[in-house]
Amino acid sequence: AFSCKKVKSGWVDPDTSSKFSSTVALAPGDDREYQLVFSDEFEREGRSFADGEDSRWTAMDKNDYTNDALHFYRSDNVKTKHGKLKISTTFKDNNYRAFNEKTK
Repeated sequence: AFSCKKVKSGWVDPDTSSKFSSTVALAPGDDREYQLVFSDEFEREGRSFADGEDSRWTAMDKNDYTNDALHFYRSDNVKTKHGKLKISTTFKDNNYRAFNEKTK
């Protein structure tokens, strides 16, 4: 029989309700219990996810050059507001150097 160790984690947000601290398997015949090891309720208003500013998440400043896409992700487009994680997009001109698979 498989056994699960009970794990205590410092990665569970104190704002997470204790009713979510464990759950049972949903598959018939599986009697395992699972313990929550990570949660984030995003309750702190205006949280910044720039590199080094959050203990759990990092929103990177990065271009997306896959499939010839012209996206650029910025950490200032990610914040918390009213208990939710908000990821916004804006249309604007950017100048950045991108990797070109054809010319390397």
